[in-house]
Formats: sequence, structure tokens, C-alpha cells
Amino acid sequence: MLSHEKILHCCRICGAYCDDFFPWGENGYLPSYEYCQCCDVEFGVQDFYEDEAFEYRVAWLKKGGHWAQKNDCPQNWDIREQLENIMPAENAKQLLEKYCPYTSCSVPRSTG
Repeated sequence: MLSHEKILHCCRICGAYCDDFFPWGENGYLPSYEYCQCCDVEFGVQDFYEDEAFEYRVAWLKKGGHWAQKNDCPQNWDIREQLENIMPAENAKQLLEKYCPYTSCSVPRSTG
């Protein structure tokens, strides 16, 4: 998992990282109400409450965890690595195994 400072640059749903953007402001409390280029969540709406964020994450994964803005998807993107930006590796692994079967995920992910 990333440091607290770096997590402020991540989407709370999918873990997408952006160097020059704070989805929830520099302090982590003021949402931008913009959309994540990966999972398409509106910051401050579907990710405001933890249970709603989890439901949105699961729905996104069940659809295959694809990037909403396909042109912005990083080369050699790894969905598990990205989720590990916002949660422990074991949690990311379990989430993917349960909700995003290998055959439906956007790219292969490591199995370790």
C-alpha cells in the first residue's frame, strides 16, 4: 500500500494514481466531483461512504474492471497492482478472485 501522502492521489474505488491530481483534495476531505478515468466514479458521490464505495468497486470489477477512458490506461497496466495502492495485497487478491474472474479482467495479473 502507498504512503498516506500518495494515497491522496488515488481513486478510493480502483486505486488509479495520478501525480498531479487529488480526487479528494490535498487534505483528503474535499472531493473534486470529477470522474475517475479508470472506474468512472464521481469523486464525492459514489465514494463518499465506505459501504457505497465497496458496492461501486464490486460492480466495476464484475463488469471486468476495465478503464472507462481506454486511451488513459497505462501500458502494461495491472489491475491487482493498482488496487494495492488502496488496500493490502491479500485483500486485493481476494477481491479479484471473488468478483473479477481472470477471464473477464482487462489484463492478466500475476498469481503470486
